[in-house]
Amino acid sequence: MNARSKIIMAANYQVMSTEKLIDEFVLSELRVPIPLVKEICNRPDSVPYLARIIEEDIYWEIGGPGDAWSSIHALHLLGGINTTEALHVLIAALRDYGEDIDDWLFDSMPALLASFGPSAIEPLKAVVLNEGLDGFVRGTASKALVVVAYNYSECRESIIKLLRQIIRDADVRAAEDSDIFISLIVEDLAQFKDPVAIEEIELAFTKGLVDETYIDLVEVKRIYRTPDEDMRYQRDDWDPIEHFSQKNIEYLYKLYCDEKEEKQIKEKKIGRNDPCPCGSGKKYKKCCLRKDSL
Repeated sequence: MNARSKIIMAANYQVMSTEKLIDEFVLSELRVPIPLVKEICNRPDSVPYLARIIEEDIYWEIGGPGDAWSSIHALHLLGGINTTEALHVLIAALRDYGEDIDDWLFDSMPALLASFGPSAIEPLKAVVLNEGLDGFVRGTASKALVVVAYNYSECRESIIKLLRQIIRDADVRAAEDSDIFISLIVEDLAQFKDPVAIEEIELAFTKGLVDETYIDLVEVKRIYRTPDEDMRYQRDDWDPIEHFSQKNIEYLYKLYCDEKEEKQIKEKKIGRNDPCPCGSGKKYKKCCLRKDSL
């Protein structure tokens, strides 16, 4: 497509109603044109449409509207819209559907949530402190807080204080996956390299609160020695609209749409949220994941 065609396409999107833009978005399936992405992000009234796409099961189904891509794309568009309403929809998606989100998408959520900056802190804290939620869901919110803390230095002290308090209050008798959650918090807290926090982290290991198949003291000390530019939070800090770049779309196409590649992935990988192959009826992450990691 030449530059003139792109200009004409962008102009056409500008005159469309928001409902029509969303229809075009769903019909685009994996490959959503960047001008369409940008126009939707310029329309705050698109948030309810995107929320519906996330909430309705049919949009998550292969062969359904958008061929299962529209719901995934919708999460990234919300990060690009960056309004209070968009943030609330993303938080709700993490809270209510987090256990069902695919692993690679789970890894994208910290960047999407952190893109809202300090306005995301209180809603993220509510997720982190909600003991009724899945440990990975709470850990995802914690990772987003780390990114916010590094982008907004005025928020750093309060976030460090929160993570330290979680470790101090942790109880080995807590929920089933509390050791997973504490392990994720330990990794997040270590990113700050706080000299006082290392004592609390070491105590968490002594008390048996940390699952060492996720992180051990050797890894914690390595993080403390790692230059800031190589920290994991740097990888979690990116523009949500990068998801729609040609490079990323081609990567997703190869990963999920190439039949040979897809078959290899299915044979090699068991997702955390997949049924455990041992037949227990539990999810893999709550059954044999830790044993298989040994």
